[in-house]
Amino acid sequence: TYHATTGADRRAAQADAEAALKLNPETFQALMVRGSNSGTAGKFDEAIADFTAALRLRPDHPGVYALRSQGYLEKKEYWQVIADATRAIELGHKLPDPLVNRATAHAFLGDYPKAVADYDAAIKLIPNPNYYVQRSAVHAKAGDPQKAEADWAEAKRLVPGLPDKARLALPDAPKPPERKKLSADDRAAFD
Repeated sequence: TYHATTGADRRAAQADAEAALKLNPETFQALMVRGSNSGTAGKFDEAIADFTAALRLRPDHPGVYALRSQGYLEKKEYWQVIADATRAIELGHKLPDPLVNRATAHAFLGDYPKAVADYDAAIKLIPNPNYYVQRSAVHAKAGDPQKAEADWAEAKRLVPGLPDKARLALPDAPKPPERKKLSADDRAAFD
């Protein structure tokens, strides 16, 4: 989740970041502000570029990896999400964001056990009702309706009156492309 402020504060922060970057294009905090604002505005390529530049300056900053994983998630670049979220976790990120990003990527790739494990870890950090809703969808997709119902019930307990329309359904995981069989001539080219 991008944590940029809204309205006039965000515009002022963006103007300050732009001014700082004109003076020194390698200003870590300015890159972070501009990247976060770009992500909030839906400009994910720009956000990813700024977070990548920030990582060149501070390659061991877990928050930058977490934020960049969010940009990749928005672009549905799930393997990049997994790589950046994993690096954020390895570097000691304390919030559940990279776990949830990675869980979501695993779910969309059809790796439901890994998705559930990441949602479990995120829920241990913060028992957010959204995480229960998301894990419920993963359990349902994985063919475990009892666990799906238990998570949905917990989300509804945490948010009384939670409407049924808040329930998520995951699309089918993408199927890997079919591998083309090589002809005898093609195989001979590799010999």
